[in-house]
Amino acid sequence: MLDRNMIGKGKKRNLHGGILLVVRMHMTLAAFAAVFLLGIFLGSTASGFLDLSSYSGLSEIMARFLMQRQLQPMAATFVSALLPNAVFWVILLLCGFCAVSAPLILLVILLKGMGYGLLASALIGQYGASALRYLTISILPNLLVSGIALLFCCQESYRMSRSIWQMMQPQVRGSGEGSTAGEYGAKMILYGIFLCLGAALEAYLCSASIAGLVIT
Repeated sequence: MLDRNMIGKGKKRNLHGGILLVVRMHMTLAAFAAVFLLGIFLGSTASGFLDLSSYSGLSEIMARFLMQRQLQPMAATFVSALLPNAVFWVILLLCGFCAVSAPLILLVILLKGMGYGLLASALIGQYGASALRYLTISILPNLLVSGIALLFCCQESYRMSRSIWQMMQPQVRGSGEGSTAGEYGAKMILYGIFLCLGAALEAYLCSASIAGLVIT
């Protein structure tokens, strides 16, 4: 009877420990997701603080952006959609090998969100409901794919950075939870593939007929 009670308590401890581990893992991802959403909010409200000349300049940039998307081939759209995410990916990859890169990792995902928020608010402010259809059909799928991939990149970069920091501290040496360099590189390459898939999806959806929803 005693053995059964001890086994039951051991199972409960293991269950609680597993739950706590899952919560800790998702808390990191949730924190980056919150920063990403904050960036979208800040970007979407930024155009409201622009003066008339700045807003006119932003409107001209958006018009050129849409015209270029309408006229350029699919391969060029793929490159233009992938390039910003590729830059963020490289920065996050390098951040993983720095022990104190957490602020920069947060800044990367914040800027990513601000970019999407500013793009959406500027297009909707200039083109109204037709821009909303364009964003939903052409931009949102890549936002979901690349946004989630970058969130996981942030998580892996932070874990690797934290692991390096812990290895540098004698009192906590050996307690790091990050991946090895090989595992870290493999995961980042996998997420980079998803960034490429998101860019390819945007290039496929962002055809002249869809871009025409805004321009016409």
